[in-house]
Amino acid sequence: MTNDPDLDDYYKNNVIGGSDSFLIAANDFSDFGNAVTQKIGREIKPDKPVPEPITILGSLAAGGMGIVLRRQKKQKDTANSV
Repeated sequence: MTNDPDLDDYYKNNVIGGSDSFLIAANDFSDFGNAVTQKIGREIKPDKPVPEPITILGSLAAGGMGIVLRRQKKQKDTANSV
């Protein structure tokens, strides 16, 4: 930022993108390490809670339901083609 005070605007307009993107500017080289630490910290520790992964039991239930629905569709298709 010392050599180009508009560098943050350039990055905002041309480099970063996406709904959760953000910029942390470093004013000079001595601020760079702190800016990187802040950025990585925000990226790996989001403000929103991370949803719990699906349980094994839930996965089995969803898979079993998929098998049942597929069999029903296959039986319906077979009945309609006769």
